[in-house]
Amino acid sequence: MTLNQLFQSLISYIPATNMNMRKAYQPDEIIAGVQYDIFSNTTNKNVAVFSVDNQGKLLYFSVEDEILKPSNYTLKRDELIEKASHFVKTFYPEMYKNCKLASFLKLGNAYTVHFAYQDEQLHLFLPETGVTLFLTKSGKISTIISFHDKNTNIHYPDVMISAEAAKKQYLHHLEPELLIAPMDTYYINNNGKFRLVYSIIERAFYIPADRGEIYVQKDAIKQIPFHKPEKVKTLKRIYTISLV
Repeated sequence: MTLNQLFQSLISYIPATNMNMRKAYQPDEIIAGVQYDIFSNTTNKNVAVFSVDNQGKLLYFSVEDEILKPSNYTLKRDELIEKASHFVKTFYPEMYKNCKLASFLKLGNAYTVHFAYQDEQLHLFLPETGVTLFLTKSGKISTIISFHDKNTNIHYPDVMISAEAAKKQYLHHLEPELLIAPMDTYYINNNGKFRLVYSIIERAFYIPADRGEIYVQKDAIKQIPFHKPEKVKTLKRIYTISLV
């Protein structure tokens, strides 16, 4: 697909008319590849941006928020995945053939659909492979981020521990901290009162499957309690706590 063919295909996903493209005057350093702006011939304002690698493959595509007019119509999950799948089929035919649906997430009024490669041995999804698509609830494509390099060097252990053994190691690295916290509307069983609770500090992020050293977080973030007792005692009476 030539650059002009790519442009002509992309503008079909932009809810605007009379558009053209130009090389980005102020490219975003975060976006990989050579960047191009898609702009309105009428207003000369940018309506979208895309980038390509040195082989002309699409790396990134994003439509300006003001162009994506809000809609009260919401597509169903399968319909949104179909919209995303059609985009992948058009611009990434090799990924469409070999990638699988890895995740579907709702983020506020938007959705993300991620297609990724799987390893051949365990059929697990490979990180940072495939393509991630952001869609509005009505199915409009807002942003595309692709990962073309799928050469992931994976270390497969000769012997793997069981999931139950991994669970025990994970629990061993949990640290409960007694504190007073408000049970507000964030929680399902909220009652608006301050309660004496244990906050769980998670230190082990990953449990190696090969019995290796556990990946422990260097600086676990602790919640600052309203009050932390020096000693934990069994409470036989209920008191009303007033915090100023």
